[in-house]
Amino acid sequence: MFRSFVPIHLPLATLAISLSTPQFLHAADARAPTLEAPVIAASPRPRVYVAVYSHNEDPYHRETPRFEDDESEKTFWAFRDVTLEAALWLHARGIAYNLQTEWNFIKGIKKYEIENKGRERRLRREALTKTGGKNLIQYLSEDLGVEIDPHSHENADPGEAPTTRPTGEPEPLTPYNYADVAHLIATVTGITPTGVVGGQVVFETSYANWPRFKNPLPGSLNPDQSWTFNAITGESSANHEEDIRASGIWMPTEPGISMEYSRYFEIDRTSKLLAIGSVEASVPLVESLLARVTRGDISINRMLTAAVPFHASALVKAKYRVRDKLVQGPRPIPNAVARYMENLLGPLLPLEADGKIEFVTYERAIRIWKTRHGAKPFLCKQTREGSTDCTVVE
Repeated sequence: MFRSFVPIHLPLATLAISLSTPQFLHAADARAPTLEAPVIAASPRPRVYVAVYSHNEDPYHRETPRFEDDESEKTFWAFRDVTLEAALWLHARGIAYNLQTEWNFIKGIKKYEIENKGRERRLRREALTKTGGKNLIQYLSEDLGVEIDPHSHENADPGEAPTTRPTGEPEPLTPYNYADVAHLIATVTGITPTGVVGGQVVFETSYANWPRFKNPLPGSLNPDQSWTFNAITGESSANHEEDIRASGIWMPTEPGISMEYSRYFEIDRTSKLLAIGSVEASVPLVESLLARVTRGDISINRMLTAAVPFHASALVKAKYRVRDKLVQGPRPIPNAVARYMENLLGPLLPLEADGKIEFVTYERAIRIWKTRHGAKPFLCKQTREGSTDCTVVE
């Protein structure tokens, strides 16, 4: 059963895309992206557009340390190592890739790669040699064409020094929201991330607050800086208790006061904020969707989407020995990352060769939606969690 890597503690953010380059701006200056686009010919044969993406997490997760802690430096380099190895594996096979990153990993890049404040000089030298002297995010974006999206569980950095109130009581730490993570990526790495929300709770909970992305979002740490988000991905429930997902691209309907989660799978034709379905890509799912197109249940002019997620911590566990979140040394398993990626994506490669799927980045998915499918909102919602059967909404 597919479990995406989305917030468990607070509202968080797999196929999604930025319709325009996101910028820091004041809410009053925001301009909604247009969805109008010329309708070109639909794809000559039906296919499912698949996004491959990865997550890394904040230190509140059981397999991820706080990278800025001195004791975590070797583990940071291990996370960097496997992320690069996976990206190179994908690039060599022409498979598009989106990296969705938390603040934790970016702050590790700042400390060890850019500011050179670590102790592991040899590890740093070897790592930067592999990326031509560039920080990892810069190299992935500029040299491999990887798209970078903010991902956030919207938690505070537990290592930040707390402030005190006039009464002497400690002030609660301010959490990083999605705008803060986007701002951090841009200022630390020099790469502007997309306007994609990299995972989000959309089902009925006290913190399913996805409608806030319909307007430029001010940062929590940087309230004078706003970030424009154009699409939501990774639709999920709190604690993944009922992760019903969809295929397609549509504009979700705001839930209202009662927060009925089901309205996320209703189309609001007046909205500009997109939802991109993140149902797990599998051979049975692809064959089922395409069979419905052949039968006429789904129009050939509708865009079908799916996603393949993986987690940096899983790659680390495959290649390294880990205890209490910290890397102890390499495992005696040759080509561990390559084997992991082959197991993950190998079953889908024949479908790609047959033209039944196409691997796309989020931004390419949106361009295809506009040019081949006339920006027509459509989704096919799973009838139950993990099912290959779905109900058409358009």
